[in-house]
Amino acid sequence: MPEPDVEGREQILRIHTQRMNLADSVDLAELAEETEGLSGAELESLATEAGMFAIRDNRTEVVGADFLEALDKVTREESPGKPIAFY
Repeated sequence: MPEPDVEGREQILRIHTQRMNLADSVDLAELAEETEGLSGAELESLATEAGMFAIRDNRTEVVGADFLEALDKVTREESPGKPIAFY
């Protein structure tokens, strides 16, 4: 299956963040631009991890920095191909 294009990535991110309390500063279109090469499953992991960073910080709102940290975690090169659950 081909990787999603920028519009597809944005839609996938919207689906996986629809129940999240996102800060107004979170721009999913911009995030979609920055996530070229990620699969739908990786984008789902990205959204989940961003939410977890907010929870770990005792916040109810997910901010842009959470997505950046999650992107770093999801795209780590030291463990390519390893599911996010194993980090």
